[in-house]
Amino acid sequence: MRTFFLLLSVLLMSTLAISQTQKQLLTPELLWKVGRVSLDCVSPDGKYAVYGVTRFDMEKNKGTRSLFLVDLQTNETRPLTDPAAGSASDAAFHPSGRRIGFLRDGKLFEVGLSGGAANPVTDFEINGFRYAPDGKHLLFAQQVKFDQAPTDLYADLPKASGRIPIGCFTATGNRGTSTNTAIFFMSAIRTAKRWAVP
Repeated sequence: MRTFFLLLSVLLMSTLAISQTQKQLLTPELLWKVGRVSLDCVSPDGKYAVYGVTRFDMEKNKGTRSLFLVDLQTNETRPLTDPAAGSASDAAFHPSGRRIGFLRDGKLFEVGLSGGAANPVTDFEINGFRYAPDGKHLLFAQQVKFDQAPTDLYADLPKASGRIPIGCFTATGNRGTSTNTAIFFMSAIRTAKRWAVP
């Protein structure tokens, strides 16, 4: 009996020692390895949800966001975008429920529910978008240049970011940009792969 308790105590101590060595301290480097998850949208019929996972590369000091589709009834999850193609954000279901639009590098792309290659929809940069309920119109926000930037006025100062008074107005710039966000409503006919103004 005494050998049984001795054997049990040795086994218990070795288990504790192993669990202590397996503990890892939570460090900032370890936190950066954890993907950041956020919900983007839910399908019009409530059967699917799209969420994004952002992963950071500390060496490149850059994050890449991928989109995933989850079937809310079976919990089956599949990737919608390839992180090698770039970050994807602002996902929204097309009103038909058969496609998902998202932004990549400032341009609108669409992908089917089964995933696969993303098709470019716009060839111009936008900041955000919404489909019209009928799916035939697109509302989008876009940066619009409203004034000459300091770099436009003084080409020999490419890193200018100051304020230059011009009459009653002031040209401001982040490295010479003077832009505002404008909202556009495109009454458009969707061609084979792109939106086109009729």
